[in-house]
Amino acid sequence: MTANRDMAGALFVCLNGGVRRYASTASILWEQSLRLAYKTAVVIRDVNSKAARPLLVLPLKRGPAPTQRYDGDTLRAMDNSGHIPLSYRDTTEADSTRTWQPEREPVSPIVIQFKAAPCVTDANTPTGPRLDLREDQGGAFGIGDSSLGDGLYTSHIGAPRDLVANSFFAVGPLTRYPPEGTKSGPQEFAMYWIGSPPYDMEHIAPLTDKIFRAIARFFGDSSEPFRVFIRRVWNGHGGTGGHRSFLLEYSSNTFEEQNEDALIDLLAHKTVHSEYPLLWPENINNMWYDEGVANYYATIESYEQGAVGRNDLIKALNNQAQAHYTANVIIHEWKYILNHYWDGYDMTKGGYGRGFIYLCQVQGLIRQATKGKKGVDDIVLALYQRQLQPEEFDGGDFRELLSDIIGEEDTNAIREVMEGGKVIVPVADCFAKYGLKLVRHDVEKFKPGFDPNSLRKKKITDLVKGSRAEKAGLHEGDEVVHSWMLWVADDALENMMQVTVLRDGQEQLIKYWPRSHEKVQNWFWVEI
Repeated sequence: MTANRDMAGALFVCLNGGVRRYASTASILWEQSLRLAYKTAVVIRDVNSKAARPLLVLPLKRGPAPTQRYDGDTLRAMDNSGHIPLSYRDTTEADSTRTWQPEREPVSPIVIQFKAAPCVTDANTPTGPRLDLREDQGGAFGIGDSSLGDGLYTSHIGAPRDLVANSFFAVGPLTRYPPEGTKSGPQEFAMYWIGSPPYDMEHIAPLTDKIFRAIARFFGDSSEPFRVFIRRVWNGHGGTGGHRSFLLEYSSNTFEEQNEDALIDLLAHKTVHSEYPLLWPENINNMWYDEGVANYYATIESYEQGAVGRNDLIKALNNQAQAHYTANVIIHEWKYILNHYWDGYDMTKGGYGRGFIYLCQVQGLIRQATKGKKGVDDIVLALYQRQLQPEEFDGGDFRELLSDIIGEEDTNAIREVMEGGKVIVPVADCFAKYGLKLVRHDVEKFKPGFDPNSLRKKKITDLVKGSRAEKAGLHEGDEVVHSWMLWVADDALENMMQVTVLRDGQEQLIKYWPRSHEKVQNWFWVEI
C-alpha cells in the first residue's frame, strides 16, 4: 500500500434536469485559519435553462443533516458574456430546497464557481446520514461530486443530476489500496483512507475487494469501477452508499464496539446497497426491499462466490435473524414504521431485518413451488435488469413476478404477514442447498433499558425499573458523555452495551448486556 494525494471534485448542488453535459475541476485552499476549503469550478453545457427558470437546485437537508447552503453570493455563474446574476428562493416545507435562477438569458457553456467549507464538528455532533463535508487528518471526505477518477481530473458524464448528488470524493494525504497504477482484478477497485484506522487494513482492504467482486459477478457487473472511502469522525461509526462507492466512518472507540466480523458484514451490505438492486424510483415504502436485498445478498453471495467461509455464512444468517425477531418494532405494521421512520434507530432499521426475513421466506416458497429449480434470485435479477434500463418499478412488480411462480393467494398471504406486523417464519428448508434447516430457538429480546433517544439527547430518560441497564448502575437523568450505538448493539446476541455518564464531575462507565430477562420467539439455521 502506498500513500497518494488523490483528488476529485466537490459539487454540492444538483443540476437542473435540462442539463445534458457537465464537467468539474477542483482545488484545495488552505485559509489563514488553517481550515480546509474546497474551491470548485463546474462547467455546464447544452443548457435548457432560460432567464428566471431554474438552473441549480440544492436540498437544504438530506435526512437530518444540513447541506452546504451557499448563502448570499457565495455561488457565482458566468458564461462567455460575463457574470450571470443569480437569485434564489427556498421552499417552506420541512425538507426544503433552494433553487437558483439566472436573471438574464445564459449561453452555454456556463461556469459555476463556489467554495465549500467543512462543517464544524465536535464530540457532541450526532451521527447523521454521513452526507456532509468533513475534515480528517489533513484532508477531507464528502459527498456531492466526483471526478470519477484519481488525481486532478475532468470528466464529461452526460445527464448528471442523480449521479453527481450521490458521489463521494476524498482529498488529502490518502492511502490507497491497491497502490495507484496497479489493478487487483478485471475492473477497478480502490479503497482510500487517511492515517491509521483501528482495523488491520492489510486484511480488510483485500477482503473488501474480494467481496465486491463476488457480488459484482452475481449481478453481471464486470467493467465499472468501485470505490470505498473511510474517514475518522468524533464518535459513532457506520456507512452510507453512493454512486458505485460508499463511505465508511469510524471513531477512536470503534474497534471495541464493532469487531472485524461486524465490519465485514457492513462492508458487504454497503457494496450491494451502493449500486445493485433498488426499486426505482427510490421510495421509503420500498425500504423493506432495498435494505432487505442488501442484507440478503451481502450474506448469500459473499459465501456463494467464495469470499467468506461456511461458518461466516451461518453466523451472518443467524445474527440477522435474531436482530429481527428480538427487535421492538417486530410487532408494528409496516405503515406505522414508515410513518415514524426517523423517530428512532429501531424504526429506521425496521426494514433491514423485516426485508431480509421476508426474502428468506420467498426463497423457500419459490424453492418448494419449482422443486428447487428457481429461487428469489430469479426475481431480484429480473428487477435489476429493469433498473439498468432504467424502468420504474416497485413492490407491486416484485409481487407480480412472485405470483407468477407461487400463485397470487400465497403471495398476498405473505404480504399480509410482512406488512401486518406478524411473525414471519421462513420455510424450514429454504436454505437446504447449503445443508441448513430453520429451527426455533427462543432468546432474550433486545432491550436497552431506557428511551433510545436518550443517547441523542445526551440524557438518560424513561429508565426501565428492574432492567439490566438499571441493575448495572444507570440512573434516571444521567448525563451521557459517550455511548456505543444501539444500531450495532442488537446485531448479535452476545453484543454488550456501554454508556459513559457524568456524575458529580466524574465520568463513570456502565457496561451491561442489553437484553430482557424474558425470552421471545426466535428462529435460526443449523446444520441438517
